[in-house]
Amino acid sequence: GGGHTALSWANVARVIVENNTADDDKEEDNNHGESTNDGKKNASRRNLLVMSYDARGHGATRCAEDEDFRAVRLVRDCVRVVRASLDKLNINHNSAIKIMLAGHSMGGAIAIKVAASRALSPHMQAVAVIDVVEGTAIASLPYMQTFLSSRPKAFPDVQHAIQYIVNSGQVKNVRSARLSVPPQLVPVDLASGTRAVRWRTALEKSEPCWRGWFRGISGEFLGAPAAKLLILAGVDRFDRDLTIAQMQGKFQTLLMHGAGHAVHEDQPERTALALLEFMRRNRILQHHSNPLP
Repeated sequence: GGGHTALSWANVARVIVENNTADDDKEEDNNHGESTNDGKKNASRRNLLVMSYDARGHGATRCAEDEDFRAVRLVRDCVRVVRASLDKLNINHNSAIKIMLAGHSMGGAIAIKVAASRALSPHMQAVAVIDVVEGTAIASLPYMQTFLSSRPKAFPDVQHAIQYIVNSGQVKNVRSARLSVPPQLVPVDLASGTRAVRWRTALEKSEPCWRGWFRGISGEFLGAPAAKLLILAGVDRFDRDLTIAQMQGKFQTLLMHGAGHAVHEDQPERTALALLEFMRRNRILQHHSNPLP
């Protein structure tokens, strides 16, 4: 999401990988130990690669035009990162590798737009988005600047920032906040001569791009040639188009009651298991697929 970094997905990624391996162990136990060997287990671990990256202007990413947050630029960035990662891993672009994109809030909108663009076809097989719906997102934009102007511009140290994020309910899970908040901050020298930390991403400067992130994503989500999962913190997030489409069974929905907007940070275990089950149901992840390098 806007302002967040790759580490907002850290706990989700850990649970996915751990449970992918754990399920393989269960399968071996059910077979009374038959075919159990380190080679098989290692290959099974390698049938899944979980990757998250810092968007431009976020976290550790530094690039030209660091504050160009237009949707078209962020979509192009995502496609290039995925392709470059495949090259880095020596994965042939013509192979049968299957890709699922997942994103939260602004990141979910970009994931939808990438899927709709077909830029990663035929590998792009599924898209999972967390707590982002076009109608409610656009309706909330007038209040975004008020929220941004009300939050502290700087903190004495990282611990104070974590405490603020948790106490304000932006992330309810302290363990997640301890991972995800530090990379959102950079050191700064105050006029008083003391050292502090401030937000890495100046989200208020991205306001001209906000509407472009979310405009049209309901139609793009429904029209994307991929399996679809929408994870929401509450049913009130639905807009009219998605309500109708959900009743028609055009995508899978999962409600995470008790979570806030940062669903994947508040409930990482449940989010991870939902993504893992979604991948298996749609044959994105198969036990006997060719192992990744």
